[in-house]
Amino acid sequence: MNNQNTASSQLSNVSRETLDNLERYRDEVLRWNSAINLISRASEVDIWERHFKDSAQLARFYPSGPARWLDMGSGAGFPGMVLALMAAEMRPELTFTLVESDQRKCAFLRSVARLCDVAPEIVSERVDRIPAQVFDVISARALASLEKLFSMCHGFTNANTIMVFPKGAEYQNEIDAARNAWNFEVQSYPSATEADARILVIRNLSRG
Repeated sequence: MNNQNTASSQLSNVSRETLDNLERYRDEVLRWNSAINLISRASEVDIWERHFKDSAQLARFYPSGPARWLDMGSGAGFPGMVLALMAAEMRPELTFTLVESDQRKCAFLRSVARLCDVAPEIVSERVDRIPAQVFDVISARALASLEKLFSMCHGFTNANTIMVFPKGAEYQNEIDAARNAWNFEVQSYPSATEADARILVIRNLSRG
């Protein structure tokens, strides 16, 4: 196996058991990918850097104590399934809800959960159709613009909710556009996988 594609070469802060689960997960992505297009074929060669490490870096935002984490538009499970697998060891008190409208992708996510013996809630539905409820952390990766993400997740927030959104080089333009309709506090963190990208952490979201 190419060293670039091994979990241990990319993720050094988790146990061997978790690394084994992540590698099982990787194998499932590659096995299913030709049938349901989970990731681009071009990104298969650097799947750890592009998808797993990019998702795993969000573990730095695990809250302390019991908390509920919502991952919107989970797709192949990036970042939600990666974070759920890591939390099983690092923060077992966290619970994860992965929302994905594509039933085939939900079948894939359930297959990974069984294979890796984790139990995130997997909801096969559009985000705007799930019941209103409050989550402590909300994430989404490559799903929509910041302004659209706010519209999608506003009903799941309270004063203590944080939103964690990886964004590309145009992140500042998205922040500026979102301020036309929303009030919020934002902190920007460098991405570990892409020089021009940022991880945006949003607090105190309200309509403008």
